[in-house]
Order: sequence, then structure tokens, then C-alpha cells
Amino acid sequence: MIKTITNSLRKDIKELNDSMKLFDRILMLAGLIFCFVTMYYADITVTGQYGLTFWDSLFDFRFLSFYENALSNGVAPEGAVYDIGTYVFFGIWQFPVWLLNKLFGISPLAVGSLMWLKLLPVIFALLSAHEVMLLSKKTGVKDNYIGAVGTIFLLSSTVVLPVFVVAQYDVISLYFMVRAIRELLDSNENKFYIFFAISMTVKPITILALFVIVILRDKNIIKIIINVVKGSSLMILCKLIYSLNEAYRISCSGFLQKNMPNLFNVSLNFGLDSELSILVLGLVFVYVIAYLSKDYGIKNGDNIVLNSRLIIFYVFAVWAVFVAFGSPTCYWTIYIAPFAVLVSFMNSNNADRFLLIDAAMNVTLTIILALHFTWVYGGDHTFSYLILKPFCKWVEEGVQRTTVAGLFRWILSGGTLVPAVLAVFVGCLMIMVICTYKDLKENYLIDHIEIDPKVVEGATDYPVIWNIRLRILLLWIWILFELAAFYYSLR
Repeated sequence: MIKTITNSLRKDIKELNDSMKLFDRILMLAGLIFCFVTMYYADITVTGQYGLTFWDSLFDFRFLSFYENALSNGVAPEGAVYDIGTYVFFGIWQFPVWLLNKLFGISPLAVGSLMWLKLLPVIFALLSAHEVMLLSKKTGVKDNYIGAVGTIFLLSSTVVLPVFVVAQYDVISLYFMVRAIRELLDSNENKFYIFFAISMTVKPITILALFVIVILRDKNIIKIIINVVKGSSLMILCKLIYSLNEAYRISCSGFLQKNMPNLFNVSLNFGLDSELSILVLGLVFVYVIAYLSKDYGIKNGDNIVLNSRLIIFYVFAVWAVFVAFGSPTCYWTIYIAPFAVLVSFMNSNNADRFLLIDAAMNVTLTIILALHFTWVYGGDHTFSYLILKPFCKWVEEGVQRTTVAGLFRWILSGGTLVPAVLAVFVGCLMIMVICTYKDLKENYLIDHIEIDPKVVEGATDYPVIWNIRLRILLLWIWILFELAAFYYSLR
């Protein structure tokens, strides 16, 4: 098993290396490492400390009292707001921190402890890149583009910002979802449901993707219900275990009641004192088309060979609607990242153009999120946790300083151009959905993707290389914006 993992890792590294020149690799690694060791957002600290509470509850033989302990330990007033599956992951990862704290009194808020905590989502991002590369093979991407798929995924701002900047753990749920889809395309149906079930114990939101895959394959209502329950089984079990626990109900239901209405903020006035949710309308539209679709597989004797491209497309369409119209948090946008890259490469001879559209979508989404979540992306606390902490004295003094959002507002004429940026973002997403659907209808049986110009030394074509370089440039522009805000804060 270790040999298999080593060989797989070696192959992934080779494919990633082949997608870039040495200078590109140095710039990419330097940018990602800089983000990793300097930038941070405190939300994961709360969940990470509940990973310590997990062990306290276990060794006190009061595991079912986990949610009471989380409410009473003073980490956050709302307590542990997720199902126990999330805290199992964090508990396992945080065990060395818990042990060092018990034996030597090392603080879980020390710089080393926080960087260890931040490493968890980074590892799952790399694992997700591996799965995305494997999925790209299933959709017909040629071998010499596989490394480019993984590189572009890792350089998407919908991955860089949630993972390498603010260290959010939706990437854990993302990994198991992508892994589940890959298992399905490998005809491992049981593993498909197992990995989806694990994904939903971390973030139940992935049920949106599970549902569209199930109704694309199954048209019998009873089978649909059974299969959705199978994919949700671990989440249901977690809820049943703590269903009678008052602290669990207070923490989780309170969090849900607080955040659920935000999903329906994008709406139209429907008259009769009612608002029409664009999110629900969009999801219903995608789900109904998927349910009515008969192109989900190709008949091969008595078996159905699943149409991998169609499955990837419908999952992408679900996340496109969700990100565009669901007023999602700045972390949930990561769910669209692998599928945006995959559909870009799926679009026959237009992959280079689709990758440019995807890059534009990432840029505009970054601006929107930085403006809306000023305290998360480029806030005045961004550098105040890790290795630049000694230079952030103003945080202790409670002084508000320059943020990236402030710089963006200045560039966008005081914010008056924000609606235009939002329109470009939604337009890019809708173009990708519509054109991919059209392309699939015309070409979905094509075995391989041909991307136009000449091959560079057996690696990748010029448009793909330059798209990678564009994303590396965008990464460093973000870093420069962060450093500019930091510089003005030091003045």
C-alpha cells in the first residue's frame, strides 16, 4: 500500500512539473508557501480547539457530552455548530497538539500549533488535486494535459483563498465528494455512497451534488429516495446519535437558523407579498433537466457505461447556480473549483478560451468576496496570527487599519463599479454552463480533447501554459494587494 501511494505521489509530482517550466514552479510554490506561513483567519481556530474538546470528552468518558463541553469551554458562545463527523477529523488531526498541551503546556494558539492546524486543509487540497487529475482522465483529457488540470485547480482563487489564505475546511468535504464521483465512474457504486456519506458528515451541503447524480442515473422515485438516504447515511446517523442532546440542538439548529435565510437573499418580487428565490429556481431547473435526461450512459450489452462528461457537467451546473445565486459564504465557493476546471478542458477545441473565462470568473469572485467579507480576505487581522504577528501591534491596540477591500473600493471608484463586477462574474458562469451543455450535446461521444496549437517539448500547449502563468500572476497580485494593505497599516 505504501509503495502504491509513493508511486502515485511520484507520478502526480511529475505530471504537475511537466505542466510548467522551472521558473513557473518556483513562482507558484513561493506564492503558495508565502500565503501559508503568513495569512490566517481565526474561524478554523475555533473548530480546531473543539478537536481538543473531542479528546477531553473521550478521555473523560463523556463522549456524548461533547456538545455540552463545547458550549461550556468558552471557545465560542454558539458552541460546536457542526455534526460530530467534522470534529472527528479535527480530533484526529489535533491529537499531537492536545498531547503537547497536556504534557508540556504548549498553547493550541501558538504559531506552530496554528500552522499545524492550517496544514490540514492544505493536505486535503493536494489530495483533491490528485482526484481532479484522475477525473480528468475519465472525461477524456489527454495524458499530457493531466498535470495542467491539477495545477490550474490549485491556482484557482476559489482554492487559494479558502485553503492557503484563510484555512477553511470545506476542502475536506470537497475531497470526499470528488473521490466519490471518481469511484462511481470506476463502477465502484458502494464506494461512491460511502465517500459521499463521509463528505456529508463534514458539510451536508454536498447533498446538492449527490441529488443531481442520483436523479441523472435513476428515474424511479423510490430508488432515488433510497439512494439519497444511502449517500446521507452517516450524516443521518450522526444526527440520530445526538438527536436527544439539548446542547447539540441549541448549537446546530441555532447556526442553521442564522445562516439559512442568507441562501435566499437573491430573489425577485413575485407579487402577493412574496419573493421568488433565484437559487431554488435555478436548482429546480437543473434538477428537472437532469431527471428528464436520457443521455446519462451508453448502452454496452447489458451494462450502462456512464457518461462521465455529463455527470461532471451537471455537478458543475448545480454549483454554478449555488455560487451565483445562493449568497454563499466565502468558503463554499471552493465546491465549484474542480468542476469549473474540468468543464473547461471538456469543451472540445475551446478549452483555452474556457480557461480564460474561468480565470475571469475567479478574479471577479475574488473582488466580490473581498469586498463583502472584508474581515476574512485581506482584513486587518490577516497577518496577525502567524510569522508576521510581531509586526501587527495595532491589533492589540484595537486600531482599525487598511484592508484589501479598502484598496479594491478605491480602484473601483468607491464601489460604484461593483455591480458591473458582479455582472461579469455571473455572466462568466452562465456562459460556461450554456456553452458546455451545447458542446456536450454535439460532441459528448468524442474520446479525446484536442487543444489547438503545437506541443511544447511533449508537455502542454502554449494556451494552457500561459493560462497557468496568468493564474500565477493573479496569485502574486493578490499577495501584493495584501502587502500593500499591510504596508499602509504599518505607517
